[in-house]
Amino acid sequence: MLNNKDLHAPINTNPNPKTKTNTPPRLLDIGCGTGILTHKMSTTFPHATCIGLDLTPPPSLRPRPANLHFFQGNITTQKPTQWTPTTTTTTTDGQPLPLPRDAHLFDYVFSRFLILGMSDWRAFIRREYALLKPGGWAEIQDLAWEWYDAAGEIVSGEWGWLRCIAEDFEGRKGMDFACGRKAKGWMEEAGFVDVRVWEYRYPYCGSSEGSGEMRDFGLFNATTVPVALEHAIPRALGISSLEEREAMRAEMVRTLRPGTGRYQIFYVTVGRKPEGGGLS
Repeated sequence: MLNNKDLHAPINTNPNPKTKTNTPPRLLDIGCGTGILTHKMSTTFPHATCIGLDLTPPPSLRPRPANLHFFQGNITTQKPTQWTPTTTTTTTDGQPLPLPRDAHLFDYVFSRFLILGMSDWRAFIRREYALLKPGGWAEIQDLAWEWYDAAGEIVSGEWGWLRCIAEDFEGRKGMDFACGRKAKGWMEEAGFVDVRVWEYRYPYCGSSEGSGEMRDFGLFNATTVPVALEHAIPRALGISSLEEREAMRAEMVRTLRPGTGRYQIFYVTVGRKPEGGGLS
């Protein structure tokens, strides 16, 4: 889906002669989940210290390279010194991770699919800016919950089930269903420069995609996303009648059914903290 590019920022893990330090570059994967992408970072950049952070510890699914470390913690409410290590906690230079300070720790910070987990995007991006070293890059990969038809027209504006969930998640919980599309503006607002956006088709079909891989991906989304979202409708409707809940579920299944050519846009946004950039 991403043209075989997991990461888009121009990450440079070569030592910077101006810093006069032997500390390896640090890459941070925020909301790392199972840690699969953090693991790939660690093998792609073997000379960097790669850190995965999540609210829960990742499962032990694969052997961990020596430069890979996981922490349990909250990026928005905790300082790095408050993150709890879940694996070996020393870097190659013998210093504990993270360093006992709260800024300029990382050369690169990454996040993907925080759309249903982030309640204050502006504060989150300012936090990324503060944690980055001058010249470091941030990369945000996320969706906007706007569905398009095969002709490229937005068709989700009148969907009752989506409006119902949005009112709950955005109104009550502070989330933003357009976060992927808005990330560029938020990054520029926080002080990032050289901000660039890539847009990718995120299919919900299974028959109109150009490759077998994308057809499988579109069919997977069209069949599994409605199931995953079914629990959100009763919560959003509260004590509404069973009939109303079932009507919402039926509409969701109908609007996202396979073969209709529906798709979303998946946004990849990167930005650089300028040299000499201070704290946000």
